[in-house]
Amino acid sequence: MKKTILYIIFLLGIFAEVKADGVSSSFTVYKEFKPCTITLADGRKLSQPFANIFLKNSTLLYVSGGLTKQADVKAVTAVDFEDRHYIRIDTLLCFLVDTLGADALYKATIIDVPAYNRLLLNNHQLTNIDFSFNSIIQTSSIDLENESEIKMPLIDIFYYRFNGKMYRVHERELLRQLPKDKRRILKTFMNMSGFSWTDSDSLMKLLKALQMNQSSND
Repeated sequence: MKKTILYIIFLLGIFAEVKADGVSSSFTVYKEFKPCTITLADGRKLSQPFANIFLKNSTLLYVSGGLTKQADVKAVTAVDFEDRHYIRIDTLLCFLVDTLGADALYKATIIDVPAYNRLLLNNHQLTNIDFSFNSIIQTSSIDLENESEIKMPLIDIFYYRFNGKMYRVHERELLRQLPKDKRRILKTFMNMSGFSWTDSDSLMKLLKALQMNQSSND
């Protein structure tokens, strides 16, 4: 059996960037590693000429000594690329989507590994996929005419910064954590035609509604 190991993140320029339709043929947000400024947990700032965001778990990748390494999640609090500002929320690096006064919407995009594995069950070209960082992606049987045929489904995870706190933007989490008056607003929005938990515009409209009468309730 032909055995091929593909170190995807080293093959810069082969794979396309993340697609807007929620499917990617890349394991990183950017097609090529880019300069960034890293803010560490102790407050120090470091300049890194070659960095990227790993789509497996939305963590920081950087090049050091000719090797691509994954940064310690707990050591990084923010990462600034030319076009995006990321902050660490839980274990994910999330980028700023939009702000509304002091509040904000953040998003992390990651590979939906369970969905990808389900797709592989019907694809005899790929077997034994290993998503560990050290191997990046390892296949024990691969005969693709074009590497771009590798398509991985993506999922978006959203967070609100609302009233000084971070909230996972998820129906169950918001209903559990928001005060009673805000839960009523949330339920109203959930029943509105066109509302979507995966649409940034919908979520910003919800955030604006949650801000209503905020000052009088504080």
